[in-house]
Amino acid sequence: MAERERWPLWLPVLLAGGIALYFALPNEPAWYLGPAVAGALACAAWAVRRHGYALLALLALLAMAVGFWAAQDRGTRVAGPIGGRPVWSGLPCGLNSNRSWGSVTGCGCAPC
Repeated sequence: MAERERWPLWLPVLLAGGIALYFALPNEPAWYLGPAVAGALACAAWAVRRHGYALLALLALLAMAVGFWAAQDRGTRVAGPIGGRPVWSGLPCGLNSNRSWGSVTGCGCAPC
């Protein structure tokens, strides 16, 4: 508790930890997981607001949960179709790997 004035400096680290946790998951979590965990931790932090170290630990977990929720929300907002057809690079057919014009075999585009 001696360096109390420096605790806010850990907020970006904890938020980034929650974001990293989101991207480390193998599958997309349910849409309500981020808000539910953040809400539960906020209620728990309010309940132990008079117990110093318990409150500190819960606020750290809450910051991580908010980072997780932010990443989950952003991922949901910018979600687009995944997979499907191949993406065209925009290079004209016939431009080979050494940047000279010539025959490209198996490029998969219609004119070749």
